[in-house]
Amino acid sequence: MKKVISFIFIVFSLASFSIVKNYREIKYPPLKSPHRVKPVILKLKNGLTVLLLEDHELPVISGEIMFHGGSVCDPEGKEGLSEIFSEVLRSGGNSIMSGDEMDNFLEETASSIECSSDETSVTAEFKCLRENFQKVFDLFFETIHSPRFDSKKIQVAKSRMSAIIVRRNDDPRSIARRVFLRRVYGLKSPFSKQAELNTISSISRNDLLLFWKKHLVASNAVMYIYGDFNIENMKKLVKERFGKLTRGKRVNLNLNISPEKPGIYFVERKGVTQSNIVFGNPVNLEKRDSDYPAAVLFSKIVGGGFSSRFMRTIRRDMGLSYSPYAFISVPFEHSGYFMAVINTRLNATGRVIDVAKKIIADIQKSGVTDDELNQVKEEFLNSYVFQFDSKEKQVAKAAIYLFYGYPMDFNERFFNAVKRVKKSDIQRIAKKYIHLDKLVFSVVGDSSKFDRPLNVFGPVHPVDVSIPGLKEMQKRRAMIMKIKTMKQKAKRVTDKKRKRKKESKTEKTEKKKSGLNRFILMAPFDGAFFVDFIV
Repeated sequence: MKKVISFIFIVFSLASFSIVKNYREIKYPPLKSPHRVKPVILKLKNGLTVLLLEDHELPVISGEIMFHGGSVCDPEGKEGLSEIFSEVLRSGGNSIMSGDEMDNFLEETASSIECSSDETSVTAEFKCLRENFQKVFDLFFETIHSPRFDSKKIQVAKSRMSAIIVRRNDDPRSIARRVFLRRVYGLKSPFSKQAELNTISSISRNDLLLFWKKHLVASNAVMYIYGDFNIENMKKLVKERFGKLTRGKRVNLNLNISPEKPGIYFVERKGVTQSNIVFGNPVNLEKRDSDYPAAVLFSKIVGGGFSSRFMRTIRRDMGLSYSPYAFISVPFEHSGYFMAVINTRLNATGRVIDVAKKIIADIQKSGVTDDELNQVKEEFLNSYVFQFDSKEKQVAKAAIYLFYGYPMDFNERFFNAVKRVKKSDIQRIAKKYIHLDKLVFSVVGDSSKFDRPLNVFGPVHPVDVSIPGLKEMQKRRAMIMKIKTMKQKAKRVTDKKRKRKKESKTEKTEKKKSGLNRFILMAPFDGAFFVDFIV
């Protein structure tokens, strides 16, 4: 019997190997566009829009609510407010539980409630098993509706932020990226707001309350809920809970962008072994624009992976950098930028800039090959579907599109538009959006070891990235440590004196007892020595 089974296995194995002799001969069915789910759209009287998608595949329920806001809304002198707000919104607890009590409950029930923020939004999300949904949903709602903003948690968040600020110059790569983004957006742009030690210290609980009252309102939000629930029951619950949110009004964000002049924005860093180079230019392009699909493929070709021109030339052929990359960043609601990032040895700084610019110039002049375009198109489309390989991902994307004012079928439109991109589109994008004569450079390194001076690429602007208030804080800390050390030293001296005094007192007492014993031993009582009462 075993021989028969082995024979059958071998026959089938040989048959399977004989089907395809070369992997290039494998035929795949046409790639279909991502399937679009159709959630129930619930619009509450207070202005909140909620997307509901019922799915009983797993006993899990999750959801997310997004509010327009974020760091662009931080008041002047209070930079960092939105990040502290989103942290304390969750950690500070609500009218039902404290933050610590929530931590314990969520851990015990394998649930989660998290809050976060970015440049233009504040987000709260939850996930739990169906059996724990009612309690978790109540906590989720109260976190948004009735946050405590516990003073101790505010202080913890401020301390954490201050620690991040103190360490922000530890990594030259992050310095280069930060300097570039602030110049490509413009120092006066709300996108260049930067938290400092003094702005963090100025933030009060009242600031958080004002931010909450203005931004966490129904008309300023979109929410989705997905999972194992009954749609009618969920409608009723959402109306009952989130119908209590204040209506408010949509927050109009300041999205002004005023780039700095092209040139080299240089940060001197003695002792480093590499140059950290970031360069690019502003790009007047949004996701809704017809050029966006071609811009995505251009990014892949020029610097988006191991098959990109940056990787093949700068890393593989020349060995000048380990992981160079480049891309066009296109946000949902404002224009973006082109960015190239390269780390190289100090004595190859000028050379690698020349090579990177030549790669881009070559695409502008000669375009790309059929093989390049077909490969990146296939790679992108095959990987893109994984962003929508579950119903939860699809309803989450639908909520994002609705939040930013995009059509609900944007995903399908984009997918099909990528298929239609031509070689001429890639070349056109490179010419239209990449301006090699107007680049903004950010360079961090040791200029004494560069292969050529940076001014050959344009005017050089030294950048001071020192942290305001850091020296004063370090002095205060040093003084506090000194005072603490002096107090500890004084305490040790005092303790020693007390110990000697105590020992001296004990010694005197012992001597006194010893003398009393001798006296009593020498005193007869009725002809006998009485010593029993001496202990």
